[in-house]
Amino acid sequence: MSQLIVPLNEPVIIQNVVSGRLLDADLGSINADGTKVQLYGRDATNQKQRQWQIISAGGGKFNIVNIQSGRFLDADTGTIQNDGTKVQLYGSVVPAAQNRQWILNSASVGVDRLYVMNAQSLRLLDADAATLGSDGTEVQLYGFSDEMMPNRQWRIVRLKEYEDSNRAPHSFQDAPTTFDLLIVAPYVFGGLFGSYQTSKRQVGIESHLITLTATEGSGGILDDFSGNDHPERIKNAIEYAYRVHHAKYVMLVGDASLIPARWRFIKEPPPSDPTQGAWAGWHDGTYQPSELYYSSLYHHGAKGVILPSDQQGTLIATGLNGQFDTWDYNGDNKYNEQEWAHDVLVYNQDYVDGLPDLAVARVPARTTSEVEAFLQKVVTYESSSQVNVSNSKVFGFIADGNYPGADQDCEQVKQSVSLQNSSMSALYNLQPGQELLPNWTQAQNSTLANFANECWWLAYVGHGSSQGWDFAVASYQQIAQLNNGPNYPIVFSASCETGQFLGNPPFGPYQDIAGNFHWFWYDTSAAPDKQIAERDASNNVIDYLLKPITVPTPSPYDLVNGTTDRTLACAWLFNANGGAIAYFGEVLVCEDDKGRDIAADLVSSLNSLLSSARTLGDVWLTAQRKYWNDNYMNETDTFRHPRIYLGIMTFFGDPSLRFQHP
Repeated sequence: MSQLIVPLNEPVIIQNVVSGRLLDADLGSINADGTKVQLYGRDATNQKQRQWQIISAGGGKFNIVNIQSGRFLDADTGTIQNDGTKVQLYGSVVPAAQNRQWILNSASVGVDRLYVMNAQSLRLLDADAATLGSDGTEVQLYGFSDEMMPNRQWRIVRLKEYEDSNRAPHSFQDAPTTFDLLIVAPYVFGGLFGSYQTSKRQVGIESHLITLTATEGSGGILDDFSGNDHPERIKNAIEYAYRVHHAKYVMLVGDASLIPARWRFIKEPPPSDPTQGAWAGWHDGTYQPSELYYSSLYHHGAKGVILPSDQQGTLIATGLNGQFDTWDYNGDNKYNEQEWAHDVLVYNQDYVDGLPDLAVARVPARTTSEVEAFLQKVVTYESSSQVNVSNSKVFGFIADGNYPGADQDCEQVKQSVSLQNSSMSALYNLQPGQELLPNWTQAQNSTLANFANECWWLAYVGHGSSQGWDFAVASYQQIAQLNNGPNYPIVFSASCETGQFLGNPPFGPYQDIAGNFHWFWYDTSAAPDKQIAERDASNNVIDYLLKPITVPTPSPYDLVNGTTDRTLACAWLFNANGGAIAYFGEVLVCEDDKGRDIAADLVSSLNSLLSSARTLGDVWLTAQRKYWNDNYMNETDTFRHPRIYLGIMTFFGDPSLRFQHP
């Protein structure tokens, strides 16, 4: 961290970055040594107790003098070697003692932010997080690093410049001391949540909204938090909300063209080993989106990370315990790396365990009307009888006869339901010679609509895509026209790509981190020098490439707003007259047994609703952690390990959705 040039020998204000409040000397004792120092107010005009003068003490150190009293900012020597050191005004004689000298260096984020370090203890000037949201905030010395602690970041601004400025507030300025739900949205959606937040408060959910930018182009998360890229800055903001404000749920509002996603990297084996991976030899690897990145905040030790026999890896993973997890331990800008040729415990270069710390869901909206429609559905749902879980809830199960064993998978999930309830089970695409299981019916065209009208929870197992399930009435267009409101079920889909909200580079069109368009085609039947073609957006061949190609790193943002291939979650969630209140789906092609297992875990955690869980986020987090505990040592199934599959099955909706009134 480099030293800043600060205004000397003239009136300045010292502003805490998070709260926006000013360093203030308590007027009640300002004419005595030991004056209390606090944060108070945001107005400095004619408030000399909030005005300061910075004077050089030599050697890169400074005295900070209160203009009203002429006394120095002082760290109490009786507690100076401890976190929580009392900060006060004391003395006025130059030269001042070392406990009244301060080092001003640039903070870890922002060109105009600095940390204020006491020259004697080297601890930082800190605004107490517990009282940060109110006047009278305690100021103390605490810690040695401002990293991930924006309440230890300050601005020193000339008084005149401060009075003339109109700076955007920090993302967490005036945030409730504790809140349940963190809402992350783009600036364009920032004004849509007022009535929704009021309604949430009425059912016992306190929330706080932060936006990527505070204006069209500056402020907000992207200025307030450090990080290698936009997803990491968002994750740092989430971690701050979790650690300081005890947030339990995060709702990302916006599709991937508005709220970025994190790609995990699946490395292909070398061309010399073509037996591993379906496409080995023509590219270096694939990228797949994983919302688990935003919910798995920390390293949790060696468990589920590497094989216990790997002594060096165990030592590294154990040492990382409790640290913020960037998903990129080796710093190669490839996140949560996996290799087809190895088990995920053998090859885990980033020491990711995938254990979620809080519940995260995405509302994949692109327009304000979609956001408004979804928020209104939540308000309607939480004010209806659907909120109160009772023994009368109907669980629905739909299976695809084209997918072998889909009905049996549904039956296994059904066995996990212990609440007294009624259930409905239907099989689409009945195959010749296939017999219906007991209490199952052969689906008709009207079956899906009937289930949507009657079920509180609805599960599907079978084939699918981002555009629908494996039968005509479950296409994107048909689901978007369901008219089952105000009964909005929770819908779970153990089905390939039915939660796909981003592509799978190098397959399909995408943009790289520089904003360049790419579309690769691989044709094994073509001549060797023409097997890999790169095409433009009109599907015209631009060039032929020699294999293996290095896949350009995709942007964390989706293609521009004209993209038409949207996730099936949109059809379920943004249908104002019907559809679902929440949707779970897989982002890629994956065998359905994993989805079956986590569906059973979800249903099992639903059983605890009457005694403990308040929200769908509670249920989801419980199910994820159960799945994690059941599978963290898996060494045989590429997709089954939690650090992989918990990023494949994706939650769309509001994680704070209430099941019971307080």
